[in-house]
Amino acid sequence: MSTVSPNLSLPYIQQNQAQKHVTHNEGMRLLDGVVQLSVLSRAQTAPPANPVAGDRYILPSGATGAWAGFDDSLAHWEENAWRIIPPNEGWVAWDQNGLALLVFSQGQWTEATAADVERLDKLGLNTSADLTNRLAVSSDATLLTHDTTGGHQLKINKDQPGDTGSLLFQTGWSGRAEMGLTGSDNFEIKVSPDGSNFHQALTVDRATGAVTLPNTTLSQAEFGTSPIVTVDYTNSKTGNLVSNGNGALGNSYNMPSALSYDASDTPGLPGSFLFTGYHGLDLTTSEFIPVDAQKTYRLESYIKQATGDRHAQVMGIMAFDADFQQITSACHMRYASGGVDSLTTLSAPLAPGDTTVSVTNASGWNDADSSSDKCGLIFFTYRTQGGNAQDFYSRHFRTGLFSPAQVDKTNHSIALLAPLAQSDG
Repeated sequence: MSTVSPNLSLPYIQQNQAQKHVTHNEGMRLLDGVVQLSVLSRAQTAPPANPVAGDRYILPSGATGAWAGFDDSLAHWEENAWRIIPPNEGWVAWDQNGLALLVFSQGQWTEATAADVERLDKLGLNTSADLTNRLAVSSDATLLTHDTTGGHQLKINKDQPGDTGSLLFQTGWSGRAEMGLTGSDNFEIKVSPDGSNFHQALTVDRATGAVTLPNTTLSQAEFGTSPIVTVDYTNSKTGNLVSNGNGALGNSYNMPSALSYDASDTPGLPGSFLFTGYHGLDLTTSEFIPVDAQKTYRLESYIKQATGDRHAQVMGIMAFDADFQQITSACHMRYASGGVDSLTTLSAPLAPGDTTVSVTNASGWNDADSSSDKCGLIFFTYRTQGGNAQDFYSRHFRTGLFSPAQVDKTNHSIALLAPLAQSDG
């Protein structure tokens, strides 16, 4: 049976041993020297003149006096003598003078550096990390700052375009807002009321930088095409929606290309716009004007016709959707027969090649007017490029598909003039 312990060589008390306290105290002194190891220095080569009980040193190369020949060993002052303790592989010590954590490895003491904590499986600061959240921090704030001078970047890298690289903001561990590359390489901002259903608030196209607002009726491009919003540009609106409508810019900006700037005959205005001859088509401004459908606007203009001209001049507005496609009456066509709205739902699936449309209620369908625009179908399934759907606006429509006599209000069916084509609707 060994008389000492295998790691620290602590002496065992032997059976029938006399003066057992000597062996016990020897073990206590050794424990006092190596447990919770903190040394005064690892650079001092000569023993101090007046050591204090409990003083500990790591002996450097070239140590002198009582320390000579014990490089990298521990020197512990106890009972008026230096006790030399050889360290074992993996011992850790704190250097009070050098303010460094030391590790004894491969026969020498080295500082524990950042490289010793690289490639950790996970790290939790004031909380527990797991294999999904490998870095977890519980704190009132987290500071990331520059090193000495310059800037600082926080990088979130993903593998494939369809992956997600984002910042997720939560309440009670339930997502409420997310920003970043969420399933594509376009920058997106999304919000959620419950952590499951997210609504896309903003998208920035990665190729063009164009900004769209998918859940609004307006996109960035609809707020004007002026390259720079200048003071003159703003003043030209004079509180109105149309830019340069009063000719305040002194040019034909935003006016139809067929019109030229003219400041010679404009009562009360800085300038006007002139067209010579006859124009049989619509003339429109080049700037799309955002409006609020819940508000009322007044439309007014000053129009003068040259002497001898007998042309009709009509001023009005043209409506466009978020994709800059003109909205016509056919985009929201509805009919009412006997005061009953024609809006209904299909009672049976409808596919290309079908010759009959079966609906839930055909009592409001047209069975008297043979006008083509009153004998068509419209499907309210259209979505804009931003993914928005409107209850009563669609571009999925076709006219002239049936005659009034083919509307059966008893069986709620409409016989088509020809099989439904792929392009119908």
